[in-house]
Amino acid sequence: MLIPIGTDRPLRHRPLVNTSLVFINLVAYLASSYLTRTDPAAAQRLLEAMALDPERPRAINFFTCAFLHADFFHVLGNMVVLWVFGANVEDRFGRVGYLTFYLAGAAAAGGVHCALERGPVIGASGAVAAVTGAALVLFPRTHVRCLVFFFIIGVFAIPAWWFIAFAIAKDVYLTGAGKAGNIATWAHLGGYGAGVAVAVLLLATRVLPRESWDLLSIVRHAERRRQIREAVAVREVADRKAAEQAPTPESLRLAELRERCTRCLAEGDVAGAAGAYEALLAGAGEGPGAVLTRKHQIDLANALFASGAHRLAVAAYERFAGAFPTDTEAPRAWLMVALISARYTGESARAALALDAAEPRLREAELVALAGSLRAAVARAASGA
Repeated sequence: MLIPIGTDRPLRHRPLVNTSLVFINLVAYLASSYLTRTDPAAAQRLLEAMALDPERPRAINFFTCAFLHADFFHVLGNMVVLWVFGANVEDRFGRVGYLTFYLAGAAAAGGVHCALERGPVIGASGAVAAVTGAALVLFPRTHVRCLVFFFIIGVFAIPAWWFIAFAIAKDVYLTGAGKAGNIATWAHLGGYGAGVAVAVLLLATRVLPRESWDLLSIVRHAERRRQIREAVAVREVADRKAAEQAPTPESLRLAELRERCTRCLAEGDVAGAAGAYEALLAGAGEGPGAVLTRKHQIDLANALFASGAHRLAVAAYERFAGAFPTDTEAPRAWLMVALISARYTGESARAALALDAAEPRLREAELVALAGSLRAAVARAASGA
């Protein structure tokens, strides 16, 4: 047997609301027990007034049912767990926020019970489950001190998520195996789900300030570590390939031509850039060596078109679109290939292929209209009109 008695997370504020909830539940249990012994009929009327009956649900009973318990061990088990985990959750939510959350958790658990069960329900178990569900998200690295009765007796610290995950797994098993008996396991599971969902939502929307070791931060850190590992692996592969492929005289000449082309563009020397690019095309052929960086490649193509070097411009636009197919400028590059080929170089077949690549991704009305006029011109050229 495991009995939680505390956590290793220090509190910043006194848990007044959580302490009050534990006190109210204990007083309510003592009062109902006294009433059961002294006036059973009145105790039955109180039970019917406060219990949540799925056959006749009343709004108030979604809350009142959480303050009535069937027996001593029922209230003791709930209050021990609430005492241990509720203080930490109140510390994060604040007093008003925690009270609202606790009551909402009770209502959510009751709603799930009404949806899936037909028997009346009492007890704070659903609300307490919501609290522990939130604790699972907010404090997954926290440890719980537990009093252990199992061959040996002692106090041991275990990860909080072990304790909570075991409780959830137990309810899932009892529900799935049909062995729940008088235990409202669906209310428990509804409470866990509500607590997890609310805590995740508050952290994700930043309504609740993030901490270094809440569940979302742990997931984010893990994702960053994964990205770093992947980046390192990619770089190692690239470095290994670079080491295996020592530069050849031809690759050095192409690199020098790319550098010269880029330098001429920066200096506004379009003729020099055209000459360097023409030599680059001759040396690289259809390979990737004739492609500059993304910005320089599109700038070069635009400069070549503006200077009237139409065939070189077509080559530059085609290589840009081929090297950067998902770039937002790729459809425009294909459209420029179509325009130059249709209006300046008389290559109707090339224009048609470029339009096939451009048209599905064009969105601006003027570009769509231009593509339509070029398509019509290509059709006329094909028919000999």
